[in-house]
Amino acid sequence: MGTYRPDSAHTTNGLRPSIFQTFTLEEKANHRHWARSVIAFYCSLFVLGGIAILANHTSSNSRNVVAQVSHPQNAR
Repeated sequence: MGTYRPDSAHTTNGLRPSIFQTFTLEEKANHRHWARSVIAFYCSLFVLGGIAILANHTSSNSRNVVAQVSHPQNAR
């Protein structure tokens, strides 16, 4: 019986290899660059959103009322 197959001679320890083991060094570097760019983009959105919230909060704060000076009117 011909039950031997070349794939059956390959044995593993049961663990699936890491996804990065199949990538070249250039692909790994590109992935790192892409991941850092995405993280930087979302961090900048977070910071800009915080600045916008703080700016809105300080401009609409009722305790931050600007005093208005009233000028006496000239009597005729």
